[in-house]
Amino acid sequence: MRMLLVCFVLLATSTSFSSAFVPSSRLGFKPEFLPEGSRSPPRGKETVNFFTRQKLDHFAPEDPRVFSQKYLELLDFFRPHNGPIFLVMCGESTCTGDYVTTYVGTLAESFGAAIVTVEHRYYGHSSPFQHLNLHNLKYLTSKQSLFDHAVFIDYYQDLINQKYNKTEKNPWIVIGGSYAGALSAWFRLKFPHLVAGSWASSAVVEAILDYSAYDKQLGVSVGPKCKQALQEITRLTEHGLVENATEIKYLFGFSPKDNITDDTLLAYVANAAAGEIQYGKIDALCDPLLKAEKSNRNLLKTYAKILDRINSDTNGNERDNESWDFQYCTEVGYFQVASDRKSSIRSSRINTQFFINYCAEQFGNGTFPDVKTTNLYYGGWNIAGSRIMFLNGSQDPWRHASKQTSSKDMPALVLRCHTCSHCVDLSAPCRETTANTTKCRELARAHAFIHSNFPTIAMSTPKYVVGLDFGTTFSGFAFAHRSNPSDIHSFYEWPSEREVGAKPYCKTQTSLLYSTSSPSPSSAPFLELQHWGHDAERHNSGSIFVTKFKLHLAPAQPSSSPPPLPPWFLLHRGLSVEKVTVDYLRCISSFAKLQLKELYKSFFREEEVQWCLTVPALWDDAAKEKMRTFAEAAGISSADFPVKIILEPEAASFYCQTKLIDSLKFKRNDTFLVADVGGGTIDTVVHTRAFQNGVKVRETSACSGAIGGATFVDEKMMSFLAEKIGCLPEFVKLAKNRMQLTKWWFQVKCSFDGSPDFASTWTIPGKLSKAWRKHDEKLGVERDYGEYDELKVNAADIKAVFDPEVDKIVHLISQQLDGSSDKVRYIFLVGGFANNPYLVTRVREAFKERVAKVFVPPNPGSAICNGAVMLGFDDRLVLSRISRKTYGMSSIRPFEVGDPLQYMLVDEDGHLCCENNFLVFVRKNQPVPQDSKVERIISPVGSKQEKVRLELYTSIKDHPRFVTEVGSTLEESFEIDVSSGVELGRGRAVLVSMFFGRSMIEVTARRLNFGNREEERVWSFPLESSYK
Repeated sequence: MRMLLVCFVLLATSTSFSSAFVPSSRLGFKPEFLPEGSRSPPRGKETVNFFTRQKLDHFAPEDPRVFSQKYLELLDFFRPHNGPIFLVMCGESTCTGDYVTTYVGTLAESFGAAIVTVEHRYYGHSSPFQHLNLHNLKYLTSKQSLFDHAVFIDYYQDLINQKYNKTEKNPWIVIGGSYAGALSAWFRLKFPHLVAGSWASSAVVEAILDYSAYDKQLGVSVGPKCKQALQEITRLTEHGLVENATEIKYLFGFSPKDNITDDTLLAYVANAAAGEIQYGKIDALCDPLLKAEKSNRNLLKTYAKILDRINSDTNGNERDNESWDFQYCTEVGYFQVASDRKSSIRSSRINTQFFINYCAEQFGNGTFPDVKTTNLYYGGWNIAGSRIMFLNGSQDPWRHASKQTSSKDMPALVLRCHTCSHCVDLSAPCRETTANTTKCRELARAHAFIHSNFPTIAMSTPKYVVGLDFGTTFSGFAFAHRSNPSDIHSFYEWPSEREVGAKPYCKTQTSLLYSTSSPSPSSAPFLELQHWGHDAERHNSGSIFVTKFKLHLAPAQPSSSPPPLPPWFLLHRGLSVEKVTVDYLRCISSFAKLQLKELYKSFFREEEVQWCLTVPALWDDAAKEKMRTFAEAAGISSADFPVKIILEPEAASFYCQTKLIDSLKFKRNDTFLVADVGGGTIDTVVHTRAFQNGVKVRETSACSGAIGGATFVDEKMMSFLAEKIGCLPEFVKLAKNRMQLTKWWFQVKCSFDGSPDFASTWTIPGKLSKAWRKHDEKLGVERDYGEYDELKVNAADIKAVFDPEVDKIVHLISQQLDGSSDKVRYIFLVGGFANNPYLVTRVREAFKERVAKVFVPPNPGSAICNGAVMLGFDDRLVLSRISRKTYGMSSIRPFEVGDPLQYMLVDEDGHLCCENNFLVFVRKNQPVPQDSKVERIISPVGSKQEKVRLELYTSIKDHPRFVTEVGSTLEESFEIDVSSGVELGRGRAVLVSMFFGRSMIEVTARRLNFGNREEERVWSFPLESSYK
């Protein structure tokens, strides 16, 4: 007898169906958590069943009856003294123990967790009764199941403590998908003192009687062509049942002995397709159907063959199905009824009455799912539990029964996975796992365990932190181990450092060397990366030498713009700013990993590294996000520790405080300015110490920056020399020649102190001397032969080279001092250019009357990457930051004299009002504390208004009056439904809140005195301040 595929499955990631024909499986797909692939025990081990005694009725203290409840455990990765325990809800199916082959097992390995799975009462081996009659089934409820798990936690924690001879409790996280996901969310809601958080995948927390949204989503997920084919299959089946019911039933494998009703067959036909769609097997379902239509083959026969394949891949448990039948007939509903004819793939005969008849047939007349009580008890879509993470796939037909929006201050977080299917985030890795699935898993993992959604077990400190200073001319890195975060190692031994004549330094060149080759004369050349860093300079001889490309990543500034794109960008289509940046980041990060492996040997694991990549202050959020994308493409990230983007002057601030704390004797409220003067950018920030001890600060003046620095001094010097020696540009094209010149110039640049008698002589190489003479002869220029042997430069020459950039630095510092609300006591100079004595002298002279002292910390070139390591271990060191923009929304207020007449309107009471008003939440240059919130109450203008539109704006002005002004930008708009409180008229109040986190702003809206009071997330976007 052909098994009937009509069971009600929510979670299974490899579809499991009833093996029974009887109508106990007639309602559709049921909720159960099954991993992809086979049901073999984990990692080749034999699964051991354990049992504990469980009370039959938790709500009847006088009832002594108990039953045996099965559980399974995995302790392979468990850190007994501080590791978490993952309590995985088995849901409504036999508990097999193969959850450890799923993503839960991956999480357990990462976090040193134990996995324990408790079988749901009345399923598998955990049924209290041999016979499931109505009297015995009355103890089968979600409430009783939740108490089973609560009692089990106490029991198992004692067992673990005895096993490992300890007394402290482990943090518990409850995990589940679909119905089991709802259980995990409900458990956190009802027992928050027992578990730290809940991972609720595809959690169906809203009980729904007529769940027509299921069918509508099926049609959307498969697309219009496949939906039309499935609708045609339903139509043909309906027609066949009228014409010859026996024949059509036989086609689908049923004989007259099976006694299957017409309606049951129609439900079977629809639900078989639903199972494939629900679990993301859309191509396997739709491709054969569409091919059959295209080639005019029999569509019903093709579909019947697909069902044969589905049947051969599935298994089921009739007793489990009967238990679930009782739950949905009494508690949760989810009747998968046909939606409107246009949207539905199933027959209109599969309606509410069909399901009511079935429940009455199974459990007696009057059996009806009390969804109202279920939702009242748990909250349904408005579940109020904290630290619950919901993850729903966009193609999952059950997502409409899950929580839809994150709750206030994100105690319950909702994540969505684009094009993902049912519970895919918890399923086992397989060949079909998509990039979106992987991305969503990493996002969920980061929110749950990294961003402290589950604070009890959050991995607060990575094992290693690497600070990577990606500079215009030079780049370097530093690192530390969490066992001693203050012991920061800077790297100095770079490949080819001596060969290019460079002195030992904490950085290598930001340079790349590509070669071109073609498979054949007619084919286009392709580019191959050959060398990076000093090696690129050393081996450069006619190849494509790439350097200073960081200048092209920043947005153009009003005062200065990056230089025009160099020839290699124009000549070779295979090169772009993105490609060379990713290539360089990949090279230097791979080199850093090698050093860590060499130092920490077999203990080092790449996934335990927190990468901190520094960027200039002048970069806006788009540039920062671009850099983050490049870093991830280069492999500078991990699922546990996504790359952190840190501002260079902010990193330098903490380095300076640490290095100078003994000599300066900092006090509370001491204010200091940090100027990072590097190769291609000049960045400044003003910080005020929040406490006398430690390094926590408040930003006093917003970070600012400009393009400039040592690179432009170098360019100025090369121009100066080229004016003296006309053939110099051609000479320095060869790497060997360029290195000779660079070695002399770097010595001059580092030693120039501005004294009037300073001078230096460059001994000109013989080849250049000869070339210079020939060059002059062609031009008719006469010189003494001795002039071709050496070139003398005096203080005035070098000062003219330095002054444009030094003046720029002094001006930028002066602007920051003027803009600081607090008196600045110290100036700190960091960056490679801070090694120059002339620059330091100029800054000290310029500000000797305005600050107590100007300091250059030890090894100023390593300040950025060292400070980045500090922030990698604790990014909460900055208590507040200065907003770079004004944030607000469009509003209507009473009309005032001087308001534009075109904005005037008259309200219902005849009062003059002004629209397009900029209602400010936070002003530009206003301090914004971390994790702060600003709230405004708004009301509808009209008494019968049913919707209120929120239009959210930013402005570059401090005091914008109207959202239409130049400098104001509409960022997002959103409508709030206020129709439920229309009887209150204009007295309806909506609370709009802006929450300012460390790097993001979140906007929410909540009805205060009417309708659904659940907070709705309206908008989230980057906070344009110092941190990203």
